Formats: sequence, structure tokens, C-alpha cells
Amino acid sequence: MANTYALINKNTLTSPASSFTFTSIPSTYTDLVVHVSARSNPESSYASNLLLTFNSDTASNYSSISIQGPVDTNSTFTGSSTNFNQIPGTLVGSNTFGSAEFYIFSYSSSTFKRIQSFSAVEINSSANYSIRNVEHLWSNSAAISSITIEAGTGSMIIGSSFYLYGVKNT
Repeated sequence: MANTYALINKNTLTSPASSFTFTSIPSTYTDLVVHVSARSNPESSYASNLLLTFNSDTASNYSSISIQGPVDTNSTFTGSSTNFNQIPGTLVGSNTFGSAEFYIFSYSSSTFKRIQSFSAVEINSSANYSIRNVEHLWSNSAAISSITIEAGTGSMIIGSSFYLYGVKNT
């Protein structure tokens, strides 16, 4: 890690959970970075969506554009939900966790928030899947004080971990 990153909080699940929330995020940094290593347990699925919600805002204030694809094809999509990326599901080889990173620019400013995310899900089968790069906009001018990370279906399993870093502008 660059010396401008400061660990704010971390958590590793000791029991399955459908969501995890970072609360009381201080406004003393310029940007935030969230690292997730997780796996979900939805029935018969290669991947589960990874949803993020800021400050408990479930209104239609989220938009995104994505480039994604398995090894042999690529696709793009636009959306207006809290779907920020993906983590592996039960059809992926056992004990395979996916990783995702979210970079949140100017999280404490009074402007709309830009977020860049990247995830990788390795399936360990003939369907080798998937990388996803997504650009997001949270159309809200409030400072981000909490971030909820949620599995789109099922729950995240024991061992899923979450790290929140503050980025200092030095």
C-alpha cells in the first residue's frame, strides 16, 4: 500500500451475513478505498451481484456504466441500481473467493460522488469468468458516512473480508 492509505476499519465474517456496514466514516480524508474478498452462497449460481449503498440511501440515486466479460467475450451495460460488482457463487470451485475494489473520489465533498470499481471472479470451469470494470455515480451531495456492502442473492460466507482505507492527499 502507498503510504497515503490509512486503514480505517476491517472485518472478516465469522458467520454468514447478507450484508456488512462500515459506519462512522471520518471526513478527514480526500478519498476512500474499499477492498472486498468474498464468496456468496446463492443456490446454483456462478456469481452474485455485490451491492453498495451509501448512507442507507436506497432511492434511485445510483447510475453506472460497465465493461465486463468472460475470457472470450466482452459486453457493456448501463444501470441505475446499487449493483456495483460481482462475487463468486456456489457453482464456482469450492473455497474460491472473488475480489473487488471500490475507489470513491471526494467522498466528503458537497458534490455528486464518482466511484470506480473493479472485480474478478474465477470460476475454475469451462466458463472461466469474469472481470468487470464499472464507473458509478451517486447523485447525492451528502458526505459519505456509512457504506453497506450486500450480496445480491443469498449471503456472504464465513471468511469474507472487508477493508476500508482513507486516502490522504499529501
